[in-house]
Amino acid sequence: MTAINPPYNLSLEMIRCGQKEATPAWRRLRCGSIDVDFDPAGGWLRRAQVDGAEVVRAIYGAVRDCHWGTVPPRIHALSIVEADGGFRISFAAECVASAIDFRWRGEIAGEASGTLRFSFSGEAGIGFWRNRIGLCVLHPISGCAGERCRVETVDGMVTDEVFPDLIAPRQPFRNVRAITHVAGSGRSVEVRFAGEVFETEDQRNWTDASFKTYGTPLAEPFPVWIESGTRIEQTVTVRVHDSATRAPVTRRVKSEPIPELHLADKVARPQPLVGFGMASHGVALTPREAERLRRLRPAHLRVDLRLDESAWPARWRMAVADAVAVRAALHVAVFLSDNAARELAALATEVAAHPARVSLWLIFHTREASTSARWVRVAEETLCSDARFAAGTDANFAELNRVRPQTEETALPCFSINPQVHAFDDASLIENLGAQAAVVASTRQFAPRPVVVSPITLRPRGEAVDARQRSLFAAAWTTGSLARLGSLDGVHSLTYFETTGGRGVMDTAADSPLPGGLPSLPGGVFPLFHVFAAFAEGESLRPTRSTHPLLLDGFCTIGGDGRRRWAIANLTITPRLVRVMAGGSAASVRILDETNAAHALRAPEAVVDAITHRTPSGWLELELNAYAFAQITIKP
Repeated sequence: MTAINPPYNLSLEMIRCGQKEATPAWRRLRCGSIDVDFDPAGGWLRRAQVDGAEVVRAIYGAVRDCHWGTVPPRIHALSIVEADGGFRISFAAECVASAIDFRWRGEIAGEASGTLRFSFSGEAGIGFWRNRIGLCVLHPISGCAGERCRVETVDGMVTDEVFPDLIAPRQPFRNVRAITHVAGSGRSVEVRFAGEVFETEDQRNWTDASFKTYGTPLAEPFPVWIESGTRIEQTVTVRVHDSATRAPVTRRVKSEPIPELHLADKVARPQPLVGFGMASHGVALTPREAERLRRLRPAHLRVDLRLDESAWPARWRMAVADAVAVRAALHVAVFLSDNAARELAALATEVAAHPARVSLWLIFHTREASTSARWVRVAEETLCSDARFAAGTDANFAELNRVRPQTEETALPCFSINPQVHAFDDASLIENLGAQAAVVASTRQFAPRPVVVSPITLRPRGEAVDARQRSLFAAAWTTGSLARLGSLDGVHSLTYFETTGGRGVMDTAADSPLPGGLPSLPGGVFPLFHVFAAFAEGESLRPTRSTHPLLLDGFCTIGGDGRRRWAIANLTITPRLVRVMAGGSAASVRILDETNAAHALRAPEAVVDAITHRTPSGWLELELNAYAFAQITIKP
C-alpha cells in the first residue's frame, strides 16, 4: 500500500477531521419532567424533551458580526452541579475575532418543578459593528410545524397562532414575549423571553430543521455600533405545565434506544438524476479520475459560466471534454448581466463551435436574488435548445421563497442546499437533514414543476474547504441527504459537491494539502464516493423511515437484477447497535469505517470484504462504529 506523506493516523482523521482533540461529550441532565443535553463545546442546551417528545431543539448565545458571520465562543470556567432534582451550570464564553471582542457569562438553572432558565450576561471589550448579540431558541420542526401555539407579545396581547406547515417566507411571529405550545405528551410548554424584543423566523428557508426565536428584530437597522463597555443581558425561561386531567407519570431511566430502519412505502420510485459539479480548482479530469467517476454513473456535470467574465469559453471547452470522459450530459448554469442578449449570442456561437449534450440550462442574473422570467425568455429564444430550462436562485431556498416564480412560467424551479448557514458543528448538520424534504414540498406548492436542487454542498460555496469533506462524517451526511431527497416525488435532479479536489468526491492526482495542515490523498477517493457508488447500483428507490432519524438513516435501491440493496449510516460519533427490516432470508453486508477506510480510499476498486448474515425473521442487526457506512444486499 502506498504510504501517506507526511505520515499520520488516517483512521483517527476519518473521525476527528483534523481536530487535535476529540469534541467534549454532551451531558444528559434532568429537571422535573425535562430531560436536556448540555453541549460544553459551545455552551448550548440541546434537545430538551418532555416524556420523550422534543420540545426545544436548542438554546444558545450567539454573537453575529456585521456580515452575519458567527463568532464561535471559547468556553472556560465550566461548572455543572446536579442536586435536589435539578442542576446548575455556569461558564464563561469569549467571542473574539478580527475587530470583535465580546465576553459573556452563561448561567443555566434547571429546577425540579420543571423550569429551565438560561441567562446571558456579557460586555463588549472594544467598540465594534454587530448585527445580533444574545440568546436564540430553536423550536423543533417535528411537533411544531403545522401545530397551534399561543403567542404573547411585548405589549401584553395574547393571540392564538400556528407554526407554519409550509415554509414561511417572512417571520410568522413578531414582538414576541412568550410562545406556548402543547408537546406530544399533552403537556403545555411555555418559552418566555426577557431583555430584548424577539421574533421568530422559519429557518427551513436555509434548510435548518427548526424555527428560531431571536432578538433583535430585523426591522430595526443593522449593523449597529456598540461601544466598549456596552452590556447585554437576556434570559430565556422554559416551563412545563401539567394539564388538570393529566395523571402523574412515573419517570424511569431509559436505556439507549436501538434505532430501526423500515421501508415506508411499497411503491418503488424512479431514482432522480444525480450528478456532480465541475471542480472549482479549474483542472481537467485525468483518465483515471474519469474512469472512477463513470463508476458513479453521473447523469450530468454542472458547469458555471459567468458570461461577463473572459474565462468562460475555456471553462465551457473543459466541461465538454469532462462530460464526454465521464459519459454524462451537462447542466449549464448561465450567469447573465444586463447585457444578456449579447452574452447569450456569444454563448450560442461557442456552443455551435464546440457542441455538447446539454440536458438543462440554469438561468441566473447577477443582480437578482431570484431570476425574472424575462431572462429565461431571452435565453430560450437565443439558445434554441431542446434541453429544459430552470430558473430561480443559485443561493438558498429563502431567495426563491421570497421572490416566487409566476404560476404560468415553464422553467423548472431551482435552489441550492448547504447545512452551514447558521451552525457548523456535526450534530447541527445532521439535524438539518430534516429540512431538506420540506424545501421540496414547499416549492411544489407555489411552483408545481419538477424541482432542481443544485448544488448540494457541505459548506457555502466561496468559503474555505471543510476538512470534513474527506471524512466518514461526510459519507454519513450524504447518506442521509440521499435518503431524504432521493425518493421524493417531483424532484427533477440533484447535483452534489464537485468531481475532484477538497470539495469533491475524490482527491486530485496531485498533492494539494487541505485546511488545518491535513495532507491530501493524491489519487484517492473520499468516503462519500462509496455512498454514490452504492446509489448508482440501483434503478429505483423504495422510501424508508427511521425510528430515530438523528441516529440512523439510509436508502433502499432496487437494481436491474431485481435485488434490494440498502445503504445505511450511523449518523453519530457513538458506536451503536442498529436494526434494519431488510427482508429475505440472508443479507450480504459490507461496512466502511475507520478500521478499513485507509484501504477503501486508496483502492476504491477493491471490494470491502462482505459478511453474510442470516435473517430468517427479516431483521438484520449490525454494530456500526462512529459514522460507519454499510451496504446491504438482500438475498432471496
